[in-house]
Amino acid sequence: MRSMKILLIIGVALGLGMSAQAADSYIAKFKPGKWEGKVVNSVSPDLKGKKFTGMTEVKGDEVIVTVVMEGAKGGEKEVWKITPTKLVQTEYDAAGKSVATYTANAKKGGTDAEKTFEINCADRAAKKCDNNIDPNNTWTLKTEGQKFTYLVRGVKDKKEVNSPVVDRHLFQFNYAVK
Repeated sequence: MRSMKILLIIGVALGLGMSAQAADSYIAKFKPGKWEGKVVNSVSPDLKGKKFTGMTEVKGDEVIVTVVMEGAKGGEKEVWKITPTKLVQTEYDAAGKSVATYTANAKKGGTDAEKTFEINCADRAAKKCDNNIDPNNTWTLKTEGQKFTYLVRGVKDKKEVNSPVVDRHLFQFNYAVK
């Protein structure tokens, strides 16, 4: 009887230990640490070719990515919170004040290395989406060990009613140091 109790306790302890470390397979692919990168493509001429640094923290089933563009003033940055079901982005101004936050929801499908998120809309047909972002906007994040990419798709020209959906921005991150 005593040996059964010991086996039960060991089994529970091992099970809890393993479940505490088990994270979403997509989130588990992200490496914590410092990243350096470049905007390799953009519809915004002032953004294309711009360099940036990124810091990633992996906490259970979420990744926090803090992106600071080259030439940022003061507290200017973007913070991306990635979970298995959502991408929440917050933009900060030079004073470190939050100036925009928007949420994107994970689309069905994807892999443990790539996931696409679409802008959260109260009414997609009426174009009532977070932060007045066009309902065609999606973000695809792909992680591949020593690098990851961040692709924003949306309308080419926000002022044109029938503007085609294109790759708006492509950020490429390369792992620098843990």
